[in-house]
Amino acid sequence: MKFPVTSLAWKPNFADDYDGPQFLLGSCCDGSVIRWNSFKADKVEHVTLDGQSAYHSVSYSFSGRRFVVAGTNKEVQVYDDDRNK
Repeated sequence: MKFPVTSLAWKPNFADDYDGPQFLLGSCCDGSVIRWNSFKADKVEHVTLDGQSAYHSVSYSFSGRRFVVAGTNKEVQVYDDDRNK
């Protein structure tokens, strides 16, 4: 990873899936979002959303099904989280 992580957000974890993995998202200055899986701490998933914007903030929805990022492109972008388990 060449650019710094600017924001972190834990995926909401509800009582019915407490024993499952926990996911942590990080927004990056290179226009990507990185995802860590607590069960596979040595593996980082790197997802490029917009290689031309620097992201400064990331947050999950209450349900954990979506996340939002915001940065230098002056837009808030909403994405479905494809890891709902």
